[in-house]
Amino acid sequence: MSMKDTGNSDYRESYRRRSRLEIYLEVLRQVKNGTRKPTHIMYATNMSYRPLREILTSMVSDGFIREIEEKRDKRTTSYYEIAQRGLNVLSYLDREVFQMLMESAQKRGSNGSIMQIINP
Repeated sequence: MSMKDTGNSDYRESYRRRSRLEIYLEVLRQVKNGTRKPTHIMYATNMSYRPLREILTSMVSDGFIREIEEKRDKRTTSYYEIAQRGLNVLSYLDREVFQMLMESAQKRGSNGSIMQIINP
């Protein structure tokens, strides 16, 4: 029996492909929240290593995160920190999402309390 035959659209919707923007934002959020090592970021964002390396390289070159190399004994360990540009992006998006929630609450006629906005 194929997935189409099950008629379970919730299952298919919960496993949709993420857009590149969604992946970039998830990586930014994880780094901001203290996930610093590439393998930890990989697990937290549910990505494979090669695509994650490409995204991390791109984000470093665009100035959203910083790569820091630490030399220990004969090994060099890389970890990542969020840069000001990355913080600005997340802050902007948080403000925009909050504004959209407030506008939605006003249209519904709620008094704007945060619980009514989150749980209509």
